[in-house]
Amino acid sequence: MTVGMDGIAAIGLTANILQFVDYGARIVRHATEIYRSDDGKPLENGELEDALIDLEWMGQKLKSNEKHASSANMGLIKLTEACLALSNELKSILRDLKFKRTRYRAFWSFVQALRIDRKILDIRELESRIFKLRDQICAHMIITLSEKANSHASSSDILHTNQKIDDLANQMMQILKHRSWKEDGSTAFADLVARWELFLKANQDQAKIRRVIKSLHFPRITERKSIIPVAHQNTFEWVFSPGHLVSFASWLQCPVHVNQPYWISGKAGSGKSTLMKYLASHEKTESMLQAWAQGHRLMITSHFFWSSGTAMQKSQEGLFRTLLANIFLQAPELVPIACPRRCIDSGYLEPWTLEELASCMEKVVSLDDLPIRLCLFIDGLDEYQGDHSELVSHIMKICQSASIKICVASRPWIDFPVPFEDSAWKLFMQDLTINDIELYVRDLLHGNQYYQRLKARDETETEKLIAGVTTKAQGVFLWVDLVLRSLLRGLDNGDGIGILNRRLNLLPSDLERYFELMFNNIDEVYRENTARIFLIMVHAQETLPVLMISFLDEEELDPHYALVMRNGNLTEDTITMLVHEKRHQLIARCKDLIYVQQHHDEPEFWCYEVGFLHRTVTDYFRTKAMDELLRSQAGCNFDPRRSLCRAGLAQLKAMTHWRGTTDADFDRIQIVYEQVRVSAQEYEVMNGVPLAEFPESKKTITEGFPTLRRAGLDLLASH
Repeated sequence: MTVGMDGIAAIGLTANILQFVDYGARIVRHATEIYRSDDGKPLENGELEDALIDLEWMGQKLKSNEKHASSANMGLIKLTEACLALSNELKSILRDLKFKRTRYRAFWSFVQALRIDRKILDIRELESRIFKLRDQICAHMIITLSEKANSHASSSDILHTNQKIDDLANQMMQILKHRSWKEDGSTAFADLVARWELFLKANQDQAKIRRVIKSLHFPRITERKSIIPVAHQNTFEWVFSPGHLVSFASWLQCPVHVNQPYWISGKAGSGKSTLMKYLASHEKTESMLQAWAQGHRLMITSHFFWSSGTAMQKSQEGLFRTLLANIFLQAPELVPIACPRRCIDSGYLEPWTLEELASCMEKVVSLDDLPIRLCLFIDGLDEYQGDHSELVSHIMKICQSASIKICVASRPWIDFPVPFEDSAWKLFMQDLTINDIELYVRDLLHGNQYYQRLKARDETETEKLIAGVTTKAQGVFLWVDLVLRSLLRGLDNGDGIGILNRRLNLLPSDLERYFELMFNNIDEVYRENTARIFLIMVHAQETLPVLMISFLDEEELDPHYALVMRNGNLTEDTITMLVHEKRHQLIARCKDLIYVQQHHDEPEFWCYEVGFLHRTVTDYFRTKAMDELLRSQAGCNFDPRRSLCRAGLAQLKAMTHWRGTTDADFDRIQIVYEQVRVSAQEYEVMNGVPLAEFPESKKTITEGFPTLRRAGLDLLASH
C-alpha cells in the first residue's frame, strides 16, 4: 500500500496534525495541575517555556506542509487551519500560566491562582475542541487507509506491495476501529501517532525507490520487444523438449551453476528475435526455471537491442537501464543496496552515467545473498552500437553469479563465436526450423479461399508448392514471409498452380537480391520520392512518425516551409488527413521494404510510425552501391540531413498544438529534437554552413512547450 507524491504530502500533513493534537491534548491535560515548588517558582515553568517553543515549531511545520497539500486535500487543509488557530490559543494560555518571580511572592502566588481559575473554563473548552479535532483526524485516517487498501487491491504495480507498510496500515486500522484512543488517559492515541509516523517514513522510502526506478526509464524502452512478431501457433515447441539436441530445457533446469550464457544464433531473418520473445514470456520457461531457482523468488526479464531504434535502444546504457528498471520493479529492496546515494539524497536527480549504471549492476550481481534468481534474455547483440567485445565481457562477468542465467541471441558474427561457440549451450535457428516453416506456410496458404479451391482440384501440386517454399527458404523466416505475400497476391489475382510455381521460381532465395527485385519493381513515377524517403530513413537510424515524412512534400514547394510555419497552426483534423494520406502512399509506393506501425494510445501526430521491414533491409540500403543509387534517383540537390532537420522542425511545431504536459510528451519531443540537432550538426560539419532550422527548433520548444520548462524537463540545457 504505497502512494504517490501527492499522497505522501497528505500523509505527512496528517502526521503533523496528529503530533499537534497529541501534544495539545497533553498540554491542556496538565494546564490545571500547575503547583508551586519550594522556591516559589511553578514546577512546570521551565516545561512551559519548552512547550511554547515546541508549539511555535509545530505551527511552522504545519504552515510549511500545508503549502504542499493539493486542492484534493481540502479536508486536511481545513484541519490544519483549525490546528493553527488552536496553537495560538494554547500559546496564549501558556504565557498566562508563566510565573514572574518578585519579592512579593505571596501576592503573585495569589494572582497566579486567580489566573488559573479564570482560565479553567477556557482550557476545558479548548480541550473539547482538541478532542473534536482528534475525532476528525482519526476519521480522515480511516478514509485514507481504506482508499489506499482499495487502490492497492486493484493495482498490478509491484511497488504497491510492501509488507511493512501493509502491516502498519492494518495495525492502525484496528486501533481506529476499536476506538480505544478515545478512552481518557489511554496510550492508544500516542501509539497511533507513532505508527503513523512510521507509516509516513516507510512511504517516503518507497517513494525514493519509485523515483529511482522512474529515472531509469527512457523513451521507447519496451518498443522493440512489442513490435517483434509473435511466434506462429505451435511453432518453436521443440525448444522445450526434454533431451532435445539443443539442450535448452536442460540449461533452464540445471541446478548447478552454469557460468556460460545460452547462445541463440542463426542467419539474418531466421527468427532469432521472435524466438527470444517467445522464450522470455512463455510459461514453460518459468516452470522449468523453478527447478533451478529452488524456492527462491524467480524473475525473468529481457532487453532487445535495435539498430533501427534510438541511441538508447542500441547502447550499453540502454541495456543496463532496462535490466535495472525491471529488476528493481520486481525486487525494490535492492534499490538502496545498488543506488544508496540516490536513495539517501531525495534531491539527487543527476543524469545516469554509464559508469554509475555499471556499478549498480555489479553491486546487484555480486551479492552473495541475492534474494532472487534472475534469468536475462538479451536479444540482438549484433545490433548493439559500440564495442562488441566489451559488451560480451560484461555479459560473461554477469554470468559468474550463481543467481543469474543469461540467454543471448545474435547473428554468427566474428565477435561472438570465441566466448560462445565452444559452449555446449547453443543452437542455430536455420538447422531447427524446417518443420516450423512448413507449418507456417501451410497455415497461411490454407487460410486463403482461392488456395483451398486449388487444393480441392489438385492436392498433390499444392503440397509440392508448400514443400518448395519450405525447402527454398533455407531456414529464413523473413524470406518466407516475403514470398507468402507474393503468393497470396497471386492467389487473389486468380493465379493457377502453374503461375504460383513460376512466381516462386522467379523469386531469389538470397535476401539481398530479393530486396533488389522489390526495389526495382517500384513504379518509375515514384522513384525520386521513395529514394528520398529511404535516404531519410537510413540517416535517421530509427523509426519516424508518418506525419514527419509527410512534410517532405512541403519541401518540394517551399524549402523554407518549416521556418515560416507557425506553432500549432495545424488542426487535429488536418494532421489526421495528412497522416492517413501519407500512410496509404508509403504502403503503396515502398512495396514490402517498409512497415507502418500503428500506436492506438498515441495522439494523431504520433499514431503511425514508419521503419524498414527488417534489419536486413536497413543493411541493404546502407551498402555503398545502394547509397549511390538512391542519391542519383533523389536528385543532385537533395540532402537527407537537411530535409530531416526541416521535417523535424515542422513536426515540433505541429506538436505544440498539444502543448506537452506529460512525461510521454517530453519523450516524443526529445526524440524529434535529437533528430533535428544531430542532422543539423552533421550537415554543418559536411557543408560548413549552419542550418537555421536548428536554433528555430530551440525557440519552438521554449515558446511552444512552456510547461516542460516549468516542470524542470529542459532538454535544451545541455545543447
